[in-house]
Amino acid sequence: MSIIFSPFRLVFSLVFFALEFAIVMAVLYMLTILGLVWLFGSIPEIVEVIHYLPAVEEIGSVCDRIDGCRIFYENGKEICPDCK
Repeated sequence: MSIIFSPFRLVFSLVFFALEFAIVMAVLYMLTILGLVWLFGSIPEIVEVIHYLPAVEEIGSVCDRIDGCRIFYENGKEICPDCK
């Protein structure tokens, strides 16, 4: 019943209640934002993996003869040095 006779105490209580409420809400908002940052930060990135095959050096074709020697090209002609 002292609130009725003391309006200053009522205003004082309301101001401090508003301050406490603002502080509690600010802490809750910060925790919510931190939780969302942690949640979205923990999602793994989708990384596209590209596998490159090793380059094969093509020296020449293989001739159709039995020993299968390599064919070299000079001036548009096929040359098989081992198969004469």
